[in-house]
Amino acid sequence: MSAPTPRRIAVVPAFNEEPTVAAVLEELYPLVDELVVVDDGSTDDTRAQIEQWMARGRPKCRLLVHEVNRGMSEAYHSALTELRERLAQHELNADDLVFTVDADGQHDLQVLDELVEMTRAEGLDANIARRDLSYHGPFKRTGNWVLSKWASGWAGAPLHDVESGYRIFRLGALAHALDYYSGYQYSETVEVAVVLCQLGYNVRNDHVVPVPVARSRTRLRDAAIDLAVIPVAAARVWRRDRAQHAFRTDAIAHLSIASVLAIPLALTYQRATDTAFTLVLASLAAFGLGALLRRSVPRPSLALLGPLVALVAAWLIPQRPDAVSAIVLAGVFGVGAALAAPVVRRPRPVVIAAAFAVLAVAAIAGSRALVLGFAVGAVFVAAMVSRFGPFRVRHGHKLRTLALGSTLIVAVSGITGYFGASTVGATWFGGGVVHGSRTSGEVAITFDDGPDTTATPAILKILDAANVKASFFVVGKTLDTSPQVVRDLVADGQLVGNHSYHHDEWRWLDPRYPELQRTQDAFAREIGTCPVWFRPPHGQRTPLMARVVKDHRMRMAMWDVGVSDRGTNDPPSIANKVLEAVRGGSIIDLHAGVDGTSSAHRAAVVAALPLILDGLRARNLRPVRLDTLIGGPAYQSCADSRS
Repeated sequence: MSAPTPRRIAVVPAFNEEPTVAAVLEELYPLVDELVVVDDGSTDDTRAQIEQWMARGRPKCRLLVHEVNRGMSEAYHSALTELRERLAQHELNADDLVFTVDADGQHDLQVLDELVEMTRAEGLDANIARRDLSYHGPFKRTGNWVLSKWASGWAGAPLHDVESGYRIFRLGALAHALDYYSGYQYSETVEVAVVLCQLGYNVRNDHVVPVPVARSRTRLRDAAIDLAVIPVAAARVWRRDRAQHAFRTDAIAHLSIASVLAIPLALTYQRATDTAFTLVLASLAAFGLGALLRRSVPRPSLALLGPLVALVAAWLIPQRPDAVSAIVLAGVFGVGAALAAPVVRRPRPVVIAAAFAVLAVAAIAGSRALVLGFAVGAVFVAAMVSRFGPFRVRHGHKLRTLALGSTLIVAVSGITGYFGASTVGATWFGGGVVHGSRTSGEVAITFDDGPDTTATPAILKILDAANVKASFFVVGKTLDTSPQVVRDLVADGQLVGNHSYHHDEWRWLDPRYPELQRTQDAFAREIGTCPVWFRPPHGQRTPLMARVVKDHRMRMAMWDVGVSDRGTNDPPSIANKVLEAVRGGSIIDLHAGVDGTSSAHRAAVVAALPLILDGLRARNLRPVRLDTLIGGPAYQSCADSRS
């Protein structure tokens, strides 16, 4: 047996609507089973118009009267309270539909059947039509946007036009909501929307309907009242309705919030990112991007993507110690947490306090890895609860969800690839030797971008005076123009390596990487032997480049202590930066070549070298060639080097 068709009951408040009320009632009457009109103390002929219209034979219409104007909220409250009493007496059914329609003639009543069908098909408890406000000016549209966003935060659900008075309610849900709001002046519309969302009812507020006539009597005072009563209505629900059934999802959502806060905390473990400015920007990026995404994705449609995105960000954070990368990765983590987190119905102070306490203990007694592990674990648990709990994704959103999910996957993959290619210590993306044995008392000093006809001989003189051997990575085109400098290095017992031919910003992306062989050919012509060691320009490489290096029977040399040629030109600062970071087994990277390095920086490196050598000696660290530190040959037959 099919369920009975729900009754349609329309409630129309009217206050000084003499020009329009009769026409509105005439159009609405055939669309409903019952019509309740409330004259809220009109001072014109509104009541007379209603009574004359009813006198023409309108048995399904009842008129309620307020002798003195009490405000639209009171008008609604009178009518809805009566309907609730009839529901309690079983005169009406909980699934009956209650319409609210203004008497000012703004709304297109012809879309009512469409809204009813949508409400029934989607099992909605409230379908609040979103008005097309394009006919209004920017003041009205901006005010409505601000009020709706404010209401969304307190409702725990997206509301797009919270002031709309064109609504359909399931009577059972509406009767329940009446226990939690009273309404003042015009505030009923915003209060009931927030209360229904807080009570866990299925509310929709995104279906746009035309509004043929522009009539707005909203004043700034009314907006201020609405802004004030929204949190009051939400707090009333929190205080009186504990919603134990929602505790689990609320608690998990709070853990997701704590997980985002764990990211700025993890950044404090690295000196370069442990600054107030970086931490504030990272927090804004995490919460800002997360909030933006939560408005765009029908949750929890992409919940399972959240832990993957968060894991990638948490994994990359320790590998990228610079502030810009930290801010970007914090934003990526915030996106992952937002995808995974279920909707917060109401705040749970005990849960959030407990999460913060656990996080504080992990930070004080544990490590950065423990803090990041907490963060990723919280996002994973949130995703499981969010994804496998009851949820519904509207058909109209599936294409948008697919497009956004695909975009996120591509974007995160691109960020991961870029960081992998440009992070010196990321051996998972192209390999490379970063340092030698940490128990060793030796280090390797290396110089990039040479040779330079002025700086390189000066460096060689300093090394010889200190009886030190170092490693020089030579750019192929410079080798062709200044071969004698390289021959002098080899003759002096210094190690020379391959540093590409052009040393530019993009050739490393070529999967064939012909730069390597071209430089080896230059060595074969000018030196007669070919290096085993190769250093990619700027440290940028790909797994395909690593494959080319391996095919040439060569090894890739990275570093763990470096001074950028775009950094300071002050010799003591360069020396201090090296000596603060150096450890046993370190590979030190300095720039003293003609390609990409300023003459001022080359001069500063030359001046800093004696300070570095003295500092290493004071630390009982002995500089050696790279092949001595790591082991293996320095050169090979050029015939063997060809892939």
